[in-house]
Amino acid sequence: MISAIGLEVRIPGCDATEGRAARVLLTSKQAVFLSVNNTARGVIYVSVWVVIWGTASSLVDWVLLNADLYETGSFGQAATFIGYGAAAAVLAVKLSQRFLSQAPDDDASAD
Repeated sequence: MISAIGLEVRIPGCDATEGRAARVLLTSKQAVFLSVNNTARGVIYVSVWVVIWGTASSLVDWVLLNADLYETGSFGQAATFIGYGAAAAVLAVKLSQRFLSQAPDDDASAD
């Protein structure tokens, strides 16, 4: 099921009483993309990946600390956070096209 939003666009020089108002139908996905600019999308994307990296590395760190595999402040702890940071960065770059690509009608609306 696709939900859609009806949007009436006033065309300069056209009178709505003459029936010349254009109606645009946007899917909910397109409406979200149109309401968030590229900079905001990028900031949100990076912020989410920082939270993912912090959560995953902290959980692994907690397990390793409780198993007495290394101590707080050791090289092992730093390596855990650096390794998970590198893995998160690689995944973020590989998945970026899927989440940061332009909406299908963004190019047409920019004209």
